[in-house]
Amino acid sequence: MERGEIPCGSCGKPMPGGRITRCEDCYWVETARKRLFIDQQNFSSPSMSNNFGMFGEWLISQCGAKNAAISLSRYLSFFREIERIWSTFPSYPVLVNHFKPEGLRRVRRPMRWLCETNACFINPEIRENTSEENRITNMLAIFPPTVVASQVIESYEKKLRVRQQKGKISVRSIRLALTPAVKFLKASNSSGNILPDQHALRGYLVAHPGQQAAITGFINHLNTVFGLDLKPRVDAAQARAHRKKKIEAELLLKLREGIVWDNDASKRWVQLALEYFHNLRVPMRLVAPIVRSMPIPNDIGITLIINNKEYYIPLPYAE
Repeated sequence: MERGEIPCGSCGKPMPGGRITRCEDCYWVETARKRLFIDQQNFSSPSMSNNFGMFGEWLISQCGAKNAAISLSRYLSFFREIERIWSTFPSYPVLVNHFKPEGLRRVRRPMRWLCETNACFINPEIRENTSEENRITNMLAIFPPTVVASQVIESYEKKLRVRQQKGKISVRSIRLALTPAVKFLKASNSSGNILPDQHALRGYLVAHPGQQAAITGFINHLNTVFGLDLKPRVDAAQARAHRKKKIEAELLLKLREGIVWDNDASKRWVQLALEYFHNLRVPMRLVAPIVRSMPIPNDIGITLIINNKEYYIPLPYAE
């Protein structure tokens, strides 16, 4: 035994003499179990109290006594809610429907314990569908129920549900179809009290030309159910002009801020400048190696070689 060490009164292992009775590990084990005992008194049923005790011991073994002592009370409300509603652990579909995927993500450790003790079997498909249903519910709640937009989006959702019942589309497909529909309605009239017209649709597609296919189903629904005559056509020239204006605004912002070569800002500058000055759209995954392979520029611009072609772009610099 080294100088200044004494045996731990609990486990007998050497510990600093200043600790007097217990080593740090034994202190935290005792603290964790004391807190676990106190937390168990919050349950009205002996069975759930016992379950929480078993979970606490599992947490000590998996994460260490100190971590368990600090985090135990965080999971108490989860177990108490289960006791309050069901008295015992329900099936995974029932759990995920009540707590939602987001809620279960906050209690990963108890869910892992439930799975390891065979008290619960996680079904990824049910989890994903529940998450998608939650997103759909949130989208349907964006507009007040009394406005026209709410009636429009609910009628479209009902139409999509019919297709789902026939096995033609999934819950995820419904969410993907509703997303551009809601965005379009919000963009066309913020109050939601007026049906969109061709001018609103044209402006939306100028700003979001890539959504032409995604929104066509909703436009067809508007035309059929609400007697409109909208045509989801993209004005290519206006879309390009709108895109160029957005790029110009971002370039001007970066010009004021300046950049340092070979950081994320410089890569974004190169990507934007290539499109703005040369109508060349290059994904960031290809821009990054181009920037890394070039020497640090000493001039106000640089010539990049892409597919054996030269492209000159100006460069801003941080002072």
